[in-house]
Amino acid sequence: MIRADGITVATLLKGIAPLFEFDAYVDAPLIMMQAVPGDSLDPSVEANYLDAIKSAVGFTPNLERIERFCLLRTRQTGLCGRHQRRNG
Repeated sequence: MIRADGITVATLLKGIAPLFEFDAYVDAPLIMMQAVPGDSLDPSVEANYLDAIKSAVGFTPNLERIERFCLLRTRQTGLCGRHQRRNG
């Protein structure tokens, strides 16, 4: 865990995005959590994050939103529901 007190998410994304290879062999190499029922997303927040990534790597990767618990399982195991690794 890294503490980043006083640093915005956009600033962090600009700093770390160049360290990742956004997979060209998948439709959406960038995953974000979808809003839970009864909640809504602020489009300006997402736009701010995507702008930060684009400024760091020169393009905006396609985005997929997945359900909260699926995202948490993916983080723990690398797999979730329809997201499966291929052998070979």
